Amino acid sequence: MRRPSSRSLSSAAALFLSFSALFAGDDVLTEILKSEATVASFDPTLRIGIVQDVDTLKIDGDARMLNGNGNDIGVIQGECRVVSAAGGMVAVCGKAYPAPLIFAPKFGFMSVEGRLFRGKVELALSGKGLTAVNVLHIEEYVRGVINKEIMPGWHIEAKKAQAVLARTYAVHKKVMRPRSALYDLDPTVLDQVYGGLDKEDLTANKAVAETRGEVLVYNNMPAEIYFHSTCGGRTASAKEVWGAEVPYLVPVKCDYCKNSSLYRWTRVLDADEVSKKLAAAGHAVGNLKKITVEKGDLRVAAVIVNGRRIEVNQFRKAVGFTVIYSNDFTVSLSGGKLTFSGKGFGHGVGVCQYGMARMAQAGKNWREILRHYLPGAEIRKMY
Repeated sequence: MRRPSSRSLSSAAALFLSFSALFAGDDVLTEILKSEATVASFDPTLRIGIVQDVDTLKIDGDARMLNGNGNDIGVIQGECRVVSAAGGMVAVCGKAYPAPLIFAPKFGFMSVEGRLFRGKVELALSGKGLTAVNVLHIEEYVRGVINKEIMPGWHIEAKKAQAVLARTYAVHKKVMRPRSALYDLDPTVLDQVYGGLDKEDLTANKAVAETRGEVLVYNNMPAEIYFHSTCGGRTASAKEVWGAEVPYLVPVKCDYCKNSSLYRWTRVLDADEVSKKLAAAGHAVGNLKKITVEKGDLRVAAVIVNGRRIEVNQFRKAVGFTVIYSNDFTVSLSGGKLTFSGKGFGHGVGVCQYGMARMAQAGKNWREILRHYLPGAEIRKMY
């Protein structure tokens, strides 16, 4: 998952406490993560905040409507407008009900704001308005993630690797750091891009089915997973990029991502425009007269502009993550123009997705791919 540097790495103690609350007995956690045994006590249900903090939204489908206690209170058939109403109420097709409301589709899926989603849809009120939460099995969620995070045409072994990454990320997030009190994950790059049925296809669904329940663990705890588009020849360590040492997030040589269009890149930017973007982000440097980079072990740690040190991720955020593609670059100033020459796309930690795709094409299976990029992490079946 393409994550910002502000994400902190979690303690094993906190993870253990979180799991204890989810599973029926501490021995179940050990059974799940130390063996390949299927354990029925694990609840593989996720909550995804598919629409957040709006005044109104449109739903469409044939579904039972339940109240917060799970009691049937009506049905919807076809398109219906939902509106946030006063007094903790939600108006559905013009009739008000106490929030939250749960919609259980008759045929297994329904539409929210024109997009189809598997599972149930829960409508809740937050301090900022109406939020729609997609409640579904992890496997159904992963089916809606794969082709949003990688190219749909990639080899099925790459899709299997991505399925395990997506599943592991979701389990870790649910247990350790749910996105809010209402839902576990955001459907954007804040977590993983999830589009419901939008990008599902036969190979993605097959990849999910053939890796069902498989996750990555370290020391019998779910691994914290990161991936990026293109490493540029070598992945980065979590310690170098985010300052936290993680045994399985270490530099790995990658000879497989050379077919990425961003394996090597150059951007020429107007120095005045960069100065304005930096100032808008709280890094006022005045007229840009001098710029250099401060190197870490392998990548850029900070950019020094007119003597002011700006941490590299903050610099990229200010200028644009899709302008300065990675944290591995050089920069020069001439004639009012800045020339950035770099390698790769993304933070560089964990799995290189273009490398993963090429490894799959070369005949490597998903287990070999993940073991290459995440040395020391183990594969376990949670359910």
